[in-house]
Amino acid sequence: PKATMPPKSSGKWNITNHFISPLLFFALGLMVASMMNGVFDHGHESVSVAPGTQTRLVELMGEVNDLENTVSDLKRQLANQEGKCDHLEHELSKAQEVADKLKESATANSEEPDWNKEVEAEEAYSKSISSNGKNVQWSRTGKWQSTDLEPLSFVNKFDIGLPSETIKWSGGTLLIPGNIGGKTGLENAGSPIDHVNRQCSELDVIVLNDQHCVALTTVNGKAAGQNTPYHINRFLKGGYQYKGRNKANKVSSPKDSWELVSRLTSRSGGNEGAPPGNYALKTHRKALAMFLQSISQVESALKPILAKAAKNNVVATMTMNAGMTDMVLNFVCSARRAGKSIDHLVLFPTDDEAVEVAKSLGLSYFTHPSFGNFPKEEAHSYGDDTFVKMMWIKVLCVFLPVNLGFDVLFQDADVVWFKDPIHEYFLKPELSGDFDVYFQDDGSRSTRFSPYFANSGFYFLRHNPRTKYFMHMLLYSGDTILEWRSHQSALVQVLADASSKFGLKVKTLSFSDFPSGKDYHHRKSYMQAWLKGEVEPYAFHMCWTQNKVDKVKYLKQLGGWFMDRKCHEDSIRSTELKAQGSLADTCCTVEPVIDCFFKDKASKHSCSSSPSKDKNTGSWWPN
Repeated sequence: PKATMPPKSSGKWNITNHFISPLLFFALGLMVASMMNGVFDHGHESVSVAPGTQTRLVELMGEVNDLENTVSDLKRQLANQEGKCDHLEHELSKAQEVADKLKESATANSEEPDWNKEVEAEEAYSKSISSNGKNVQWSRTGKWQSTDLEPLSFVNKFDIGLPSETIKWSGGTLLIPGNIGGKTGLENAGSPIDHVNRQCSELDVIVLNDQHCVALTTVNGKAAGQNTPYHINRFLKGGYQYKGRNKANKVSSPKDSWELVSRLTSRSGGNEGAPPGNYALKTHRKALAMFLQSISQVESALKPILAKAAKNNVVATMTMNAGMTDMVLNFVCSARRAGKSIDHLVLFPTDDEAVEVAKSLGLSYFTHPSFGNFPKEEAHSYGDDTFVKMMWIKVLCVFLPVNLGFDVLFQDADVVWFKDPIHEYFLKPELSGDFDVYFQDDGSRSTRFSPYFANSGFYFLRHNPRTKYFMHMLLYSGDTILEWRSHQSALVQVLADASSKFGLKVKTLSFSDFPSGKDYHHRKSYMQAWLKGEVEPYAFHMCWTQNKVDKVKYLKQLGGWFMDRKCHEDSIRSTELKAQGSLADTCCTVEPVIDCFFKDKASKHSCSSSPSKDKNTGSWWPN
């Protein structure tokens, strides 16, 4: 028989194997030795245990019990220390990420796009594109017939939900199998769309960067079991530094190799989608367990509130803490000024002070201990700890209504209404089309927000099995939200998965109907048209702004602030103002309250005598 070799030791010190177990065996050995000693002292003729030995045995058993308690305490302390280590590791990772960003901004400022020039290029392209109605010119390549196509008209016909009007398309190619059209091939007549309608029973639309090489492989569609995988495998050429957030992910790739990478890896190797670490996993697991243990009670209590508030089975939801009181009140005032009812709004306040504000405004609200604890003050900057901690309630306040069968409009507190987006847009199919979910265009075209570039601060969901499960997917992605420090980037990736797996129909809204902070800061021609009354958006979202202080200033300068000057954050949160009655009656104004702060930002009136906000910028208004 072959000799069995003993298992090799891992060489790693372990408290259980190297301390606790030997200690218990040592105690057991003392106990047995003492018992045997008692037997031998009485000679071979005696098998009974001497009284002294019995006493000693009891003492030893007590000592063993004490040792077991000590071991249990050590295990608890060890678990606590491991938790602290995980937290410290997470904090260190955050600090490293901040340091990396600072280093990148100091050494590679050229990587940050000039957004004003980007917008100008978008507008120029939109004016220059040609129609897609011209005749095609077919050429043969192996098993394919190909022709050029103009992409904008094509993706508008086959709407895949992208913000097509602001994407700088560079061209396109239509491929049709070579066996279609017989030996002579397809006729050089008609547009690409005409040929697709006549010749094709299935169409795959792929959007790629024009710097990518593409290997198009085919399978025999007539062979049994040879179905299309519907999946793109992405490879990067070696020689880049893989910049994952965790140290373990930072590796160099050989220059002559090809590496399989995720869709969130930039061309330079930067990874926008590292897997969640221990801290994110444990924190999310704890929050999720607490919520799921009470979900039946939560839904039973919430459903009648939603049913009472809903109009046409639609509710609007918003979450707030005490620090966002003035922003929520300004939204209420904007809807009131526009003559739009917000009776369908249900607030999800996260602290007692925010609850009192909801009561004072006469709004429906819901809170529950299973949601957890949240910061009371507003976030000081995008992505800080307060910002990240509030992401969980942003998931719950949409998940619950959708799970209970309602259509939902979710919006952040920094949104103002000029028209009713629900009843004047989303519930009008002739305007909104037939999609499951609609998201505001964030404006950023970064890797982590692709493919839809959706903004998670303003979106509408129609309840159906696809959107219901999409929200379940997002609920279980809380660890990703924590790790990436962004509700939005995690949500967009879940959108892509749900669209691919379940056919979720996603639409990114036009900036002209639903402008955002990106347009405020960088789309001057649009803002000029808006302020002249040439365009009238449904709603405006003051995102793309570092903190709430600046948001308030920009809204006041724009003409989007509808609260009396006596009503500001401190006064609204005081008992004196609340004692005067409804906050809306006390604070809301008919006309916007307009102030100047910065001459280089869009404003209702010229602010040329004010300082600039950004460096090396002149007046936004012409001299």
